[in-house]
Amino acid sequence: MAKWTRHSWWMLILVLALQARGQAACKVVGYYPAWMRTALLASRIDFAILHVINHTFAWSNENGELLRYDQFEYPELIRKTHAAGVKVLLALGEWGRSSGFAAVTADTGLMKVFLNNLFAYLESQGYGGVDVDWEFPSSAAERQNLTRFIRALRERCNAYNPPKLMTMAISSSAYWGQWMDYQSLVPLVDWFNVMLYDFHGTWTSHAGHNAPLRVDWNRCDHGDIETSLKYLNGTRGIPKQKILLGVPFYGRKFSARDLYEPSGGSGHLTLNFSEIWNLFQ
Repeated sequence: MAKWTRHSWWMLILVLALQARGQAACKVVGYYPAWMRTALLASRIDFAILHVINHTFAWSNENGELLRYDQFEYPELIRKTHAAGVKVLLALGEWGRSSGFAAVTADTGLMKVFLNNLFAYLESQGYGGVDVDWEFPSSAAERQNLTRFIRALRERCNAYNPPKLMTMAISSSAYWGQWMDYQSLVPLVDWFNVMLYDFHGTWTSHAGHNAPLRVDWNRCDHGDIETSLKYLNGTRGIPKQKILLGVPFYGRKFSARDLYEPSGGSGHLTLNFSEIWNLFQ
């Protein structure tokens, strides 16, 4: 199962839980994109390896309306997920479709309108919760408003028996993380899906790994997974059992002679998992 993120192309991501010491088996969450329903039918999903599916994406406009992709509704996905004993959440936001969050969370009346629209839709479709993917809060005011929104969302989720799940997709670094009040968010959120990918790409002047566990800091300063987890867990205090690792099922090809060597943006190519797999056959 997978998450596709829409930055400048579609990317396939698998999200895995970071297992805390003494905890049981890892949790596996898959993002199911609405635009993939013809390529990956619900009947072909291997539910045995999944704990949760996040159905992507819906979002809010500046009036508190809940918007979705065309032909977003997929009742068969909901039915088969429930039949397999797997939860399915509605994923909100994504890159390029998060602008409405700022207006809605800044106004109490608009936030109430959006929450009413959201939960009416969750109930009508049978979703077991929400995954919030605001990319990204970028001011002290938005940080405060996000916390207020998540608190209100948690209260609405807790009104159900059992409570609906409420999770968040978050950045891996302090660049966007500075606008997240994790001390307040941790008690409210069931877990955080961390975007541990896109450390290198068309925005970097040199070749590098897409999702490196560790980098050579003498040659590269674009970050790695180890540093990100130290920041989120050690510096920001997110418990390990609430951190899920976003693992990319895609890679990049650079026009460079070696790792960390100069590479022009025009030379970057994105390869999905099947293309990479075929290179080694």
